[in-house]
Amino acid sequence: MNYPFKDQVLGFLMGWTSAQEMNRRILSQMENYPREALYALMNILGTHDTMRVKSLLGGMSQDCGTSRLCSGMEDLATRRLMLGAFMQMTFYGVPCIYYGDEAGMQGGKDPFNRGTYPWRAVDPELLAWYRLLGACRNRTGCLRRGWFKPAAAQDGLYVYLRFFENGLDAFGEPGDGSFALCAVNRAFEPQTAVLELPGLAAGSLEDALSGGDPLPCAPDGTVQLAIPGLTARLYIARQ
Repeated sequence: MNYPFKDQVLGFLMGWTSAQEMNRRILSQMENYPREALYALMNILGTHDTMRVKSLLGGMSQDCGTSRLCSGMEDLATRRLMLGAFMQMTFYGVPCIYYGDEAGMQGGKDPFNRGTYPWRAVDPELLAWYRLLGACRNRTGCLRRGWFKPAAAQDGLYVYLRFFENGLDAFGEPGDGSFALCAVNRAFEPQTAVLELPGLAAGSLEDALSGGDPLPCAPDGTVQLAIPGLTARLYIARQ
């Protein structure tokens, strides 16, 4: 169970941890775990031992019991949870979703985090987001077994790459040639970054989630990112 992932991602989303510090700790994990273990880690945000992640992301205390977030904080918590789910689905390791988090369940520490599934109160937007992310991961080989490399860590913006090296995945097996640029902006304000990706051919990267404009890539491999506040972007190139 990848509790270091949980702690760093939730700390980043809440503003307790900077992108730079989160990146430092992620790199430390990558350096200290065998690759086979690293890619088998179960990436969690919530479990039966912790309060509901949506309640936490909305600023509730562990002792909130069955209290619910007010509408404004619930909207913020949902946006943050969507960013966390994005990182679950695009990091090395295996996404591990505690039942009901994808539906927007709330609750404090045990036993209030173990309620029955809210069949009549599912958040349709949040559930659709989880389904979209899962489908994208399933059809994009680099998100499952590709190499992981941080590309930018500044203010509230964290950008990382998933890719195959010379056509091979992290275990030396042939891949599907996909390349993914993953960007998360936890800040309320837009964030920008200029990245140099020399191994990427000129052209453009597909916006795999929102259906927006492709991301142009200059002949020298330079791309310019502009990410709105509380937003994640996934750009994919397929060869």
